[in-house]
Amino acid sequence: MYSNLPRLEAAPQLPAPFWYLNHRSSTCVVTDDGRRFSYSSLQQEVDAIKEALTAPVKSLVFVMCSQSVPSLAAYLACLQIGHAAVLLPHDMEPALLAPLLAAYHPDFIWSLREIGEGAYGDSGFGSEGYRMYRREGEASEVSISPDLALMLTTSGSTGNPKMVRLSYANLQANARSIAEYLEIGPRDRPVTSLPMHYSYGLSVINSHLLRGATLIQTAKKIRSPEFWQFAWTYGATSLAGVPYVYQILHEIGFESMDLPSLRSMTQAGGYLDLALQDHFIRLAKRKGIRYYTMYGQTEATARISYVPSHRAEEGAGSIGVPIPGGKFEIIDGELVYSGPNVMLGYAESRGDLSKGDELGGRLFTGDMARLGDNGFCYVVGRKKRFIKPMGLRINLDDVERQLAAHLQKRVVVVGTDSSLRVISTDCSVEDAAIEFIRNTYHISRRLCSFSVIDEIPVMPTGKVDYGALHSFAFAPPAAAPDEVIHLRDVEIVSFPGEDPMAQAV
Repeated sequence: MYSNLPRLEAAPQLPAPFWYLNHRSSTCVVTDDGRRFSYSSLQQEVDAIKEALTAPVKSLVFVMCSQSVPSLAAYLACLQIGHAAVLLPHDMEPALLAPLLAAYHPDFIWSLREIGEGAYGDSGFGSEGYRMYRREGEASEVSISPDLALMLTTSGSTGNPKMVRLSYANLQANARSIAEYLEIGPRDRPVTSLPMHYSYGLSVINSHLLRGATLIQTAKKIRSPEFWQFAWTYGATSLAGVPYVYQILHEIGFESMDLPSLRSMTQAGGYLDLALQDHFIRLAKRKGIRYYTMYGQTEATARISYVPSHRAEEGAGSIGVPIPGGKFEIIDGELVYSGPNVMLGYAESRGDLSKGDELGGRLFTGDMARLGDNGFCYVVGRKKRFIKPMGLRINLDDVERQLAAHLQKRVVVVGTDSSLRVISTDCSVEDAAIEFIRNTYHISRRLCSFSVIDEIPVMPTGKVDYGALHSFAFAPPAAAPDEVIHLRDVEIVSFPGEDPMAQAV
């Protein structure tokens, strides 16, 4: 049944790729329960999984990821044996996983629970609760590109089948660039504060494996005292976080924590409020910690640019300079990045896995940007986060930042060409918010509205879920206009007599 497909070959040979675990005597992973795995012992785990992944042709493997050695070993096994991996959260809802299974028909699934409703049989191999499931029946007739190493989702764990196709060269190039500008060495010990199925979290793993560092692996929540006890006990030297993580750090009094081993902090995954940036830059300087603001996209294997730590204050509010090996252009206001870490392209079904490089190392980011006199790049908004009420081009990201600075409150802003909605957890700022927008952007009061929610929704990556907010704000009303409408367990209060879709006169 495999007669029409090319035989399986090992991954392309690259200079000292991180997935071959070349630092055999060093400690590679410390787990939640205090177990230590050397690079050699982790390789033994990888070898066992490779045996379970035996197939005559290049195959597709869904790895359902947790903060665990079996997840890490399965990912590395796929890279070493030459299969293509898809990394997904281990607790992904079956209803969200189903469309991905239907679109891609993976040949293997490494999971803590049975998946596939009978289409997959237990291979008989497992480790620490994980089992290897193998697809039964005829093999797919679609050959997988020999360059394809990994696929990651573009929209968190929403079930959208659109994925980013990454090559072995993409992974290695990005790991090398990151290791270079962060000056990662074998004595570094990053604590795993981000999930490995998220490109930022995975890039932390890849870049540290490249340099023979030790991963401090924990599933403990960053709000919990146990997380910080774990980080202190095993001497974590670096911490990576998205804006949501830094908001939590501020709330739990991170500045008063005693973490003598901590030497660097990195922030990416979205724009961090300028006041919080300033707070952490000053805090890091006081404590002798290197602080890096970074920018990236899954489409560029996670990292695109960074602000050098010694210029953190100067670069506040910017995304800095391209990573080593990368280059910026601004075309019609849009940031365009070129580099060896740019993806092969997108996939939406199994049939797309045979495709090669469609972008040639050049990525139109979808972010509108400008270059500052200091040589740093400044993102001014998403290309798709612009609206044109009354013909005026409005950058919603700009409105959101200015409004938050004016109110000294957290707000989010969504809109269409005929309506702009401010959303906050604090109802007391309604009048001030609407007045500010009217005066600053000259938008009619009839086009502005305000909603209160219990909590601003975020995606698993920690980024604000603007898609959900847009649905909340502009979904057809399911109740009378003077009632509280319950959508996805978030309360949105509308206001009697208001027609947010009304045109200005």
